[in-house]
Amino acid sequence: MLWWVKTGQIRYRFELRSRLSRSEATIGRWRRQYRPNGLGGNTKRKRRHATPLISGETLEKLKQPLAGLAGVQ
Repeated sequence: MLWWVKTGQIRYRFELRSRLSRSEATIGRWRRQYRPNGLGGNTKRKRRHATPLISGETLEKLKQPLAGLAGVQ
């Protein structure tokens, strides 16, 4: 993406969108992350962690019968 922009092959976000099959919002986010942080800004992603739906004692009760089955982790 950067090479196309730097060499002048692509001037507009919609051209990147079509070449990369990504939304204009995604392209914009990548560029905003690149400006202040360089290439490192696009390699570190913040991951959203969902709260587990099943936890604690309930989870342990479910794990016990499954532990004996082959291929279940």
